[in-house]
Amino acid sequence: MEELLENMIKNMKNSNDNNEKFSLLENIITLESDYENYRKLLYKDIKKWLYLYIKVNQNKNFTYDEIVFDKVLKKIELVPIEQKIPLVNYFIRLLNKEFLIEEISIYENYKKDLEIKSLKEEKKYFSYLIKLSTKNLSNLLYTLIVSLIFFAIVWFNLNSFSPEKFPFKIVDFVGDRGINYFINILYILFSFEDTQLKTIYELFLIGSIKLYFYVLITYFLVKEISKKINSI
Repeated sequence: MEELLENMIKNMKNSNDNNEKFSLLENIITLESDYENYRKLLYKDIKKWLYLYIKVNQNKNFTYDEIVFDKVLKKIELVPIEQKIPLVNYFIRLLNKEFLIEEISIYENYKKDLEIKSLKEEKKYFSYLIKLSTKNLSNLLYTLIVSLIFFAIVWFNLNSFSPEKFPFKIVDFVGDRGINYFINILYILFSFEDTQLKTIYELFLIGSIKLYFYVLITYFLVKEISKKINSI
């Protein structure tokens, strides 16, 4: 079987026909994945396969054949995660180069999933949480709501047990204290009005909170909403 694999590799290198090379690569990659000694060649051969996959599809005589995600995924999944991400990046560049823009979003989402998985495996939990919370529009909205609830709970307890560390005045918008704190957070995010900032601690606290939400809303959230609008 190894002799057969070597012959196919040789034939593939000597071939000048993309369709023939692509067909041979299909079989070569399948066999390489079964032999430990040849697995180190998988990354390079899958990269060639990705390039030829687009070329062969575009050169079909009748109609352009859609790039099938599952077919690409099946090849990329044969290598370790540290090689998956560069392969996906390479394929996205190929799609851009060939102006196949409508195909790109699914691979960008797949890359995000791989990056999240990689960060978790490497135990980079802070980066993992940031990547996960900003992955898509639904995750961003969930993060925004959870953040608002979290700050409402913290500030509620801070004002109750350490009012001297609470650097702003609570405005009574509604009767329910919990909901009122939630509304006050939204109010504070957009104005320093009625806030008595007397120390560096107070300025740092309010400034950090406003910066956190401004970055979350103006960069990540607006960016995702823009992408959704552009894709319509």
